[in-house]
Amino acid sequence: MDRSTMANDPRPASSDPRIWPHLLRLVTNGNVGQAPSQNSVVRLIDRGVVRLCERLLHHDPPTDEEVHQAREWVARETKAAVADMDNYQATTFVGTAGTVTSLAAMVQKLPAYEPARIHNYRLQLETIQELEQMLLSRKKADRAGLPGLEKGREEVIAAGAIIIRTVMEMLGQSSMLVSDLGLREGVLIEMTTRTRWVRRVGSNKQ
Repeated sequence: MDRSTMANDPRPASSDPRIWPHLLRLVTNGNVGQAPSQNSVVRLIDRGVVRLCERLLHHDPPTDEEVHQAREWVARETKAAVADMDNYQATTFVGTAGTVTSLAAMVQKLPAYEPARIHNYRLQLETIQELEQMLLSRKKADRAGLPGLEKGREEVIAAGAIIIRTVMEMLGQSSMLVSDLGLREGVLIEMTTRTRWVRRVGSNKQ
């Protein structure tokens, strides 16, 4: 699948056996890695929204110093994670999980969650920066009820915005492709892809 067609193709990236080796996946529950492929390098980082809130964001709303420390922490870990990844700036940056999909819903001010409007939505860095500033300026109670924000996520959504903004800035990404699919779907797709690939190779040898 060509990178240029990814944004307009509803199929997950791993539905094609020719997966490019540097598709970065951001999962804000604490895992930052790469899509599985023959040449991929996987990095798992325990730097999710809950950990960030517990360790650094103690005030409501967070202080400027707390936000600064949080960004430094995420930037440091991101830099280490991609140290041996070549040309990651030219890849498609994909975000999945609750924080990413919530931000996409908030941008569109969706009154109810609509997977069809979330999946393959493009979140621009500038929009993420604006959302982050808005969320950080409000207390948790004031975030509740914002259009598109799922109930209960007001506790961690600001931390998620910090993570996403920092990672995108560190990697030089101007936009992020939102996926409504989760890790379990990705594992199943990858297993199916590899099985088909093995069968194809086996039939070619006969």
